[in-house]
Order: sequence, then C-alpha cells, then structure tokens
Amino acid sequence: MPLIIPCVDIQSGRAVRLYEGDPDRETVYFDSPVEAARHWVSLGAGLLHLVDLDAATGRGENRDVIAEIVRAVDVPVEVGGGVRDEAAADALLA
Repeated sequence: MPLIIPCVDIQSGRAVRLYEGDPDRETVYFDSPVEAARHWVSLGAGLLHLVDLDAATGRGENRDVIAEIVRAVDVPVEVGGGVRDEAAADALLA
C-alpha cells in the first residue's frame, strides 16, 4: 500500500503553494496552517510534512506556527526548511 504524506508549506504564517518555487508568487490555500494540518488529518493522514518556506529562503521563520500544529494534531510531524545546523534542529525538536 502506498504511503501518502500531505505537505503543508508555510510562508508568512499561511499555508501556501509557490508557483514554480518562487516565494513571491504564492497561492494561499489556508490562512491558518493549523487548519490545513487538521484538514489533512481529518482526511486520514497518518503523518504530515511541514515546510517552513520563510526559514528556507532566509526571510524569517514559522517555528511558533509549527509548534501550534504539533499541539493541534495527533499524528507524527516531520519538518523541513531552514534546518542548516544543529541549533536549528534542536530548536525545532524542542
């Protein structure tokens, strides 16, 4: 059975998709990434992949939003975007 892992891309505190990877050309799917995560879990997702696009592009970070998602869902969460050193990894794990 295939494993499908929905992704919530987070930019400026919203759930988005970038057009051709351009952070200046986004489509907002949910104003709240927490609601996006809950949406996927309600559809049966057993794991979520979160990407902090602001951290990936050096424009900031969304760690508070990521922590809120982790508290809001009852499935494992993996995180990417801007994890370039041990300190960044430790901050996300905390």
